[in-house]
Parts: sequence; structure tokens; C-alpha cells
Amino acid sequence: MTAALIQNSEGEILIARRRLDAPVEAGKWEFPGGKVEEGEHPEVGLVREIREELGFEIAVEKFFELSSHVYALPGKSLHIVLLAYHCRVVSGEPQAIDVAEYRWIQLPQLANFDFAAADLLFIAKLKREGLKLP
Repeated sequence: MTAALIQNSEGEILIARRRLDAPVEAGKWEFPGGKVEEGEHPEVGLVREIREELGFEIAVEKFFELSSHVYALPGKSLHIVLLAYHCRVVSGEPQAIDVAEYRWIQLPQLANFDFAAADLLFIAKLKREGLKLP
């Protein structure tokens, strides 16, 4: 799985809210991204996922961090490995196509949102180090 850290010209970062019918942590906030298809490079998958879920084009700039998290689900567990990348907007504006909603926020505002557990490691690193886009 992949996640994008996208900053706009005002220094805000893009976050998206999972759909309310999502199978895991419905309605929680996250850095947008998604599943990598079989045989697909993670960076290519991230560009595709942003296009499918938010309707705009990004370029992947550099790797940010890896998060490994196990979600406890009824009768089973789900282990995900989430690769986060610094990205930039190439063209277009976000639209809520396959997310409940999205927002551009300043980094200090991250604490005001209920994030998915797998994204919490990224938030901790952002608080320590800032965004530091290339």
C-alpha cells in the first residue's frame, strides 16, 4: 500500500477521509493513496490511486517512510505495509471521487483529525522533522 504527502503552494498538506463503507477504519483520515496491484511498482500505483480517488495528477518525488501495522478485525487480523512518498501536484485539483472528503491543512492541524492507525507513524515523523519536501 502507498500514501502520498502532497503539499500545495500555501504550505498545506492534503489529507483524505476514508469512505464510511470502507472495510477498515471507515471514516478515519489518512494521507491519500491505496493498494498496489500485482506486478505494479509502488510509485506507479500511488500515481494511479491518486488519479482514481481524487482525480488529479501527481509526481512522486522521494521516499518518506514505511509503516507496518496490524489491524485486528473480527475473527482475523490484517497486516499492511504502507510506503509513504513526498509528491507534488502536476496538474488538476482534488475532487472527492473515491474518498468521503479531503482537506488541505497546515501541519499543526494534524492533531485535530482522527487518523487511521497506520498513518500515525508518519504524523509523528512530520511533527519531529517537518515536511521537508525536495
